[in-house]
Amino acid sequence: MHRSGAVGTAEDSIMSQPGMYPAPPSRPPRKKPSGWWIVAGIVVIVAGIVGAVTVGVGGFTRMTNTVDHFQRVAVPGSGDLQLSAGHDYTGYLEFSGASSGDTSQGVRVRLTGPDGQVVPMHDYGSNVTYQMGGHEGRAEFSFRVGQDGQYHLLTDGGPDVTVAVGGGLGSSIAGTVVLALVLGLGGIFPGIAVVVIVAVLRSIRSRPVAPRGFGPPTPPAR
Repeated sequence: MHRSGAVGTAEDSIMSQPGMYPAPPSRPPRKKPSGWWIVAGIVVIVAGIVGAVTVGVGGFTRMTNTVDHFQRVAVPGSGDLQLSAGHDYTGYLEFSGASSGDTSQGVRVRLTGPDGQVVPMHDYGSNVTYQMGGHEGRAEFSFRVGQDGQYHLLTDGGPDVTVAVGGGLGSSIAGTVVLALVLGLGGIFPGIAVVVIVAVLRSIRSRPVAPRGFGPPTPPAR
């Protein structure tokens, strides 16, 4: 009986000593997203910016070429225009200050077709201006012709004004701006989202993980 009591006391002493509990099971480290996802996000951002700039520069170049090839008649004066049936045309007034909203001196135009009939003119109805390729103008009137051929344009009004006739620029400008925005924003926002999300996940998963079940066992009830 005396030995049994001694053994029990030794066991109680061992159990009461700190640091003698079984090691808690360790949790496997969480896998971090690859850093290549950040690189991919940056590539998407750059691609969006490059695409937007490319579209903008290309659109500006095309519009400059279009403006350069307008058919022009000085004011006052007259000239012949080669026009195609079924096409909508815009008449622009070119003068210094046209793109800044300055008004031109009263310009009157009269267009007659190959058959001698006067072609109806309509106010353009919206504010479209340009300043490119050494030309500065604003849209003033529009018209549509019903047959191919040579049309005669008669102009009258103040000096230092030129009437330029060609296709409408409004839809080209709007289309270029919209496409550039779609490409730019479509690359920038998703790319930023990928970079931020991956960076946050990598930061979180780099922190040490506390072992599961840490702490001394609950003593048995007496």
